[in-house]
Amino acid sequence: MMDHSTDSDIAPRWQNNADAQRAKFSDYTLDPAHTITLQSHDGVARVVWNNTVVAESRAAVALHERKHEPVFYFPADDVRTELLVRTDHATHCPYKGDASYWSLHEDDKTAENAVWAYESPISAMSGIKSYMAFYLDNMGKNFGLNLETN
Repeated sequence: MMDHSTDSDIAPRWQNNADAQRAKFSDYTLDPAHTITLQSHDGVARVVWNNTVVAESRAAVALHERKHEPVFYFPADDVRTELLVRTDHATHCPYKGDASYWSLHEDDKTAENAVWAYESPISAMSGIKSYMAFYLDNMGKNFGLNLETN
């Protein structure tokens, strides 16, 4: 993953967006019943977009968060980052931290803000640092999450 400091055009806009997102949670009280667990996937997980494998890993983890569907996170080294273009989009989760986003680009196809990562997650979520996840809905109809187990 690229560090925001190397993306001179995007870094200030991303920081402003992250600050604005964080401000929305300034009065938020953390729910002590909210749970997040990480579970290693036993096998191969891959994401296919427009017939191209964009992520494939034996080290993917499933993040299980209360009241949410599980989300698979892939080590950044197992993601075809040459297909990604960083955007200035940012979101904040009080349970995970600030998220950075990338769009997928290949040939004439684009999936805007389809990939995200918590590059500096809060300490309780350090297990997803250097991992990336995919908004499958943003990838259009031509995608797939394929899971194989050993």
